[in-house]
Parts: sequence; structure tokens; C-alpha cells
Amino acid sequence: LANALHLSGEAELIAVLHNTGFKLGVGGVSTINTFYGNANVEVGAFKGTFGQDECNGCAGAFGQNQYLGTMISTHNPPIQSADDCDEAWTVYRRVLAAQPDNSVNIASIGMLTNLALLLQSGPDEYSPLSGVDLVSAKVDRIVYMDGGYNFECAVGFVGDADDCAGTSQYTIDNWP
Repeated sequence: LANALHLSGEAELIAVLHNTGFKLGVGGVSTINTFYGNANVEVGAFKGTFGQDECNGCAGAFGQNQYLGTMISTHNPPIQSADDCDEAWTVYRRVLAAQPDNSVNIASIGMLTNLALLLQSGPDEYSPLSGVDLVSAKVDRIVYMDGGYNFECAVGFVGDADDCAGTSQYTIDNWP
């Protein structure tokens, strides 16, 4: 949907960030962006351990490795795994710093791992502001889909439930 809105001029898609440690996930993101002609949209990956392994119950014909591996090998996107891109929180800092104040809307679908890391980040080459201050200055609105329990996160479907619920709670508690 975001790619279609970008193409129609209804939204400006400045980044798409993958939020679990599953290395091929960002390759799927890059494949979709490339399919829509948006290979130039920034892509970043969560590089922590949460969700690093194939999700429990996702084996077989519909497993992440098989599905994404086939998608990536068929379409050959510029970014094929988390090894090919920057950490998502770094991409957040880079793209937010380059935007006018109060101009960015974030749609977060899934876990809030990257947003928690963004909030915890300090000044860097992209901005002298802390993560909280950068978000406060640049973000107009955030809309997210149930970061605490999305995709059965709270019961450990894609990784340690404490990691997932903990980052969601941190993000909610510290969002400016």
C-alpha cells in the first residue's frame, strides 16, 4: 500500500524498515520496493537477535526461508539480506534528520524494536539531537498496529516474548 501511495503522489515513502532479526526479511522488503519502481527508497534492518530464527510454526512450504529465498532469487533486489543494509534505527536517524520539522508520519506494522532503538539513540553524524528529541522535532504522527501482541509476539511466536513486549512498552512509555 505504501508503495502504491508513493507512486500516486499521495504519500512520500522515505524508508521501509524491517523489524525482526530474520535476515532475509529485508530482502523481501527490497523486492517489493523494487517491483514498484522504488528501489531508491531507503531500507534498513533490525540486526538484533529477536526474531532471528525462522518463526515457530512457519516451516515447510510456507516457511520464511523458502518463501523469501524464492522471492529474492527470482527478482534479485539490490538488498537481499540484513548484511546488505544499515541498521534500521540508523536509517531512521538519517531520513528523519533530512526532513523538515513536524513533517514525517510513521506507520509501524509489527514489532516496535526499531522505534525503541531510535528513541534510545544519541547524537551522531546525522543529527546532534537524541533519539527522543529527533522524533519530537521531526515526527508529526505515528500510527502502529498493536506492537505488544502483533503476530502473537506476546506468546513468543517470533522470538522471546519479553524482547517483543519490552520494546513495545519502552516505545509507548518514551514516545514524546
